[in-house]
Amino acid sequence: HVIYVNGAYKDDSPNITPLGKLIHDFNCINADDMYYPVLAERTRYLKEDAKGVVTMCRVVEELAKEMLSEAAVKIVDSGKMTLEEIAECIGLSVDELKAPENAN
Repeated sequence: HVIYVNGAYKDDSPNITPLGKLIHDFNCINADDMYYPVLAERTRYLKEDAKGVVTMCRVVEELAKEMLSEAAVKIVDSGKMTLEEIAECIGLSVDELKAPENAN
């Protein structure tokens, strides 16, 4: 299931709701300020633990390659550049642009 919520929602009431706590935690920068221990520990791992930081960096790099791949397809489809020209400009191989989820 996918549930969409308004991330701008703020529950500043004295009796903050569970949804208010969850949205608060999603917007927190510091794990120590979170309500839910499970989210706090995972955030702490991904931001403060060396292995977690490496994991997070890898995920962000994969997302960036995926976005570049999607943009490259749109540029090629527009007829403005070839895939080879795009790969040369951004410093990735054609194979990386074609299959970012398999590139490391």
